[in-house]
Amino acid sequence: MTPTYGALILAGGKSERMNYPKPYLIFENKTFLLKIIESYYKAGVKNICLVINQNFCSGKWKNDFEQIAPLVRKIEQTDPEKGRFHSIKLGIKNLLNTDYVFIQNADNPFITNRIIKSLKRHRLAQGYTQLFCEGHKGHPILISKRIVSTLNDTPGDEHNLRTILSTFPKTDLETEDARVLANLNTRDEYEKFIPANR
Repeated sequence: MTPTYGALILAGGKSERMNYPKPYLIFENKTFLLKIIESYYKAGVKNICLVINQNFCSGKWKNDFEQIAPLVRKIEQTDPEKGRFHSIKLGIKNLLNTDYVFIQNADNPFITNRIIKSLKRHRLAQGYTQLFCEGHKGHPILISKRIVSTLNDTPGDEHNLRTILSTFPKTDLETEDARVLANLNTRDEYEKFIPANR
């Protein structure tokens, strides 16, 4: 039986250090969110849940939000003050019937078809697959249905994903693409990874 895949895209942060919503930064003439969503679509992952900062859905960000809204199966708007684990739980409940789920940060638009397919090939039925580059952990990760259920059943918002993952078996997947390590939190980091011509 062919396994099913979903993607949880996390865009619930404040983007304070960037001083601009990271989901709407530009890479290859598209917003980060649009680029990420299209990458998953091309790799056959269309069951996508987006968790996004509620402040980035209206006002001057309305057009950017409306561009990506029709492309995802479910959108959850969140209060950024509630933190990352709250965002994970908010989104994961929409993917409970999926065999495997990619957890993707909205501030890393460098996901490729090759990486997605490689993670699929190295899926771990009762655990998760972690990208590595030069000994450092990368993004995204691919978690099994067992972990999805555990996250959904974990009460409260004060937990840490890494701590929960440490209780499950893991497969390490090495890649030479150093961009999987990128966390674009500041304007300097953005300029470092993405040329001025975008």
